Amino acid sequence: MRDRDMISQKRMRSGVRTLVRDRTDSRWLPSKGDRLSLSYEQVSGDFDFGRAVVDYRIYHTLYLDPLDRKHILAARATAGAIFGEAPVFERFYGGGLGFIRGFDFRGISPRQGPADHPVGGDFMTLLGAEYTFPLAGRELRGVLFVDTGAVEREAGIWDYRVSAGFGIRIHAPFFGRIPMTLDFAFPINKHPDDDTELVSFSIPAAEFTTAGPLPLTLYWQGLGGTSPLDYIVFTHLLAEDGHLIGQHDGPPAGGNRPVTQWTAGEVIEDLHSMAFQDTSYAGPARIAVGLYDPAGGRILNHAGSDQVICENSTFLEANSAGPG
Repeated sequence: MRDRDMISQKRMRSGVRTLVRDRTDSRWLPSKGDRLSLSYEQVSGDFDFGRAVVDYRIYHTLYLDPLDRKHILAARATAGAIFGEAPVFERFYGGGLGFIRGFDFRGISPRQGPADHPVGGDFMTLLGAEYTFPLAGRELRGVLFVDTGAVEREAGIWDYRVSAGFGIRIHAPFFGRIPMTLDFAFPINKHPDDDTELVSFSIPAAEFTTAGPLPLTLYWQGLGGTSPLDYIVFTHLLAEDGHLIGQHDGPPAGGNRPVTQWTAGEVIEDLHSMAFQDTSYAGPARIAVGLYDPAGGRILNHAGSDQVICENSTFLEANSAGPG
């Protein structure tokens, strides 16, 4: 069981259990076999809800060229459901690498309010297929793909999205085992409220294990004027489907550099150590950062968003000891 300190100063405790059957031949470039993952998380406290996700992936080598390079066809089916009342930052979202390319990260979501802000859904489904093939040596591979899926307020499918595209994967020693990803995707079927993007990219920054906290250093710069409030910084680690898997909230620099004391042009170094809520998670993750007033909620940036998503991906290795 783990405690969570949420941005609204709520308290929640969660327990996660995951069952994985992996029969693939490689973690980094599987060419045959399949992988089934079943997970369930129960959260209690100021919010009470459960989250169930099932993910199935299968791989098959279509062709082996004269240089022993593989042409690989992969397919994926994922479904998730939330039972109970979950806060918006715990719900499902779609879009971006890992969940329907051609749409912005978290760009697929039920909307609410006069400004149609994304509020996430309690049900999601994803079906996709991908064909990868060698382009040059063993370092450069091409990919053709189709992504489809939906994120809904409740179980059912009303607005189904479809996208297709192409891309490359660069396997270079200085990237480690994770390839650099560059995809060009085109929405074929979308909702008018969806946020779309042509290009999705991921530069692998690092690999971490969920056995310990994830360190993060932020650099803030005062642009002018003074703030009337001492805002709190939130740092959230988000899984492929957008759900929260780790976080740390706190005042800048551990309380030593409150926002009300920032001056124009000054750069503030702000260290955070994100604790994992789901130590069984393995795969790509992104970091979301923002500010909030404990009494009034998050504040919007110049782009109208309440958070900034770091584009570089982090790859997480699951803690072999399992969740505590």
